[in-house]
Amino acid sequence: MRQLCKSPTSKQIQRWATNGHNASHYSPAAGKPSSPLMPISSKLIFKGENIMELNFGNLNWLAIIACIIVGQIFLTVWFLVIFGEPWAKAYGAADKKQHTAEIPSYTYGIGLVCMILLSFGLALFQQATGVDTLESGITFGIMIAIFFAIATALPGYAFQKRWSTAILAIGSQTVLIIILSAILGAWQ
Repeated sequence: MRQLCKSPTSKQIQRWATNGHNASHYSPAAGKPSSPLMPISSKLIFKGENIMELNFGNLNWLAIIACIIVGQIFLTVWFLVIFGEPWAKAYGAADKKQHTAEIPSYTYGIGLVCMILLSFGLALFQQATGVDTLESGITFGIMIAIFFAIATALPGYAFQKRWSTAILAIGSQTVLIIILSAILGAWQ
């Protein structure tokens, strides 16, 4: 794992804790703790070792914006062009036109907000864990898709016994996460 900046020593952490500071709000630029209200960088420190740093200042914002756009286009193509009819039938509609007409307009806004959160979160955790190539981005995406997206979505569909819906929805999320992770990994 790459280290983005010098970790504070155990003595520094102990001194800051004694003075009432939170060591997770260490500002490498200033060499001292930053404001706990607006941390630009947060470190996860275990036994004096820097395990992971969440640094909002080092994010590639163009890559995040590209992921939001690509993600929205991908989901539109997935649910309207490629799997429009099966998706509509899985929800009990006669065809995709009827299904699309029945969807409340606010759901598209919710989808956009979720895409922003997903793109930002993937970028933040890839930067913190040192994912900085296309290959490592794809690997990261596969792991996130399997261990989080599939593992959290599948039980809900299983309880509803909606297997065709589950395959389409979870499939889209799996492919989406891998695509976004690949973009973010390659664009470092």
